[in-house]
Amino acid sequence: MCKRTIVQMSMYTKAPKHIGVFVWMGICTLCVICTNSTDAHAKPPRTRPLAGGDPNKQVLLYQQALAADPGDADTAFNLGQTLARLGRLVEAQEALRHAVDVAPNLWKAWAELANVLADDPRRWERRDEITRTLHDGLNFTASEPAGHINVTLGVANFERSIGRTREARARLEALPAAVLTTIERKRVLDLVERISVEERTQALIDWPEPATSPEVTRAIAQAEAALARGDHQKALATAAEIERATPGLRAPRWLRARAWSALGRYDDAARELTVLVQLAPSFAPAWRHLGLVLAIHGGALEADRADEALRHALALEPAWWDLWLERARIASRRGRPADVERALERFSLAAPER
Repeated sequence: MCKRTIVQMSMYTKAPKHIGVFVWMGICTLCVICTNSTDAHAKPPRTRPLAGGDPNKQVLLYQQALAADPGDADTAFNLGQTLARLGRLVEAQEALRHAVDVAPNLWKAWAELANVLADDPRRWERRDEITRTLHDGLNFTASEPAGHINVTLGVANFERSIGRTREARARLEALPAAVLTTIERKRVLDLVERISVEERTQALIDWPEPATSPEVTRAIAQAEAALARGDHQKALATAAEIERATPGLRAPRWLRARAWSALGRYDDAARELTVLVQLAPSFAPAWRHLGLVLAIHGGALEADRADEALRHALALEPAWWDLWLERARIASRRGRPADVERALERFSLAAPER
């Protein structure tokens, strides 16, 4: 009981009886206020997720709260999730690992950790160690069906990210469809689609092309230089000469596609690129250029082709994080808000911190 309350009690001990009830009600209220104030200073309240605002400030608040109460797994999870949104993946992993160390059955932390690890550039070198860690998460959350499903989705996404598409697909197919929620079913279908695209991309083999002579190599370099300085007609003329000298070479098509695009002849550029990605399906720049040409200049009827090309480009070059923003724009034009949200989330995770 605080000193002010004791003083007030002594003031009213000789008060008339008809005000005694009201006095004691006031005293009790003051006691509760003082007690709550004292407790609040003794231990900070557990931190809830912060809606909106500057994520960098949120990180500081979560770090302060976690320093005051290291055993608060929810705060560690919130910190890790916010750091992941900022692209600070190493710090996010540390916070999420702390969360699962404190509360091994906290499934949301395991699921978030799996998704963060799927975006870690170091995942290839650490894939076996990470896989063992994530299997621990599956074991710890086995008694929580809903949580276990979410962790399973995260593990499958990580397996996909390191090229283990067969294991990821088998894991998803083993999920009991009857107990999945609508959102979970959508996530499963989306992940299966991504796995299918990457499997098709990995299976594609470039057509062989003829060897180039030193003269042709020099001509290609000259055409590239002409293209770089904006002399598109010179680049087109040189590409035609190269193609006559060495039929079947892919370089002339790549030169022409970029020259047509720079000249505003987008239909011609799209035709060249469509043939080029069939001849060289592993050539990521052609997929990227085709996707952007169709997305920006192709109109609504080309939206599907544009998105397919950008998916191939991202499968071959995951570092092209800017393409996620273009995919969000395509999904918006197609009236698919869920796809917009998912693409923007991928963009925010992959984009470097600014």
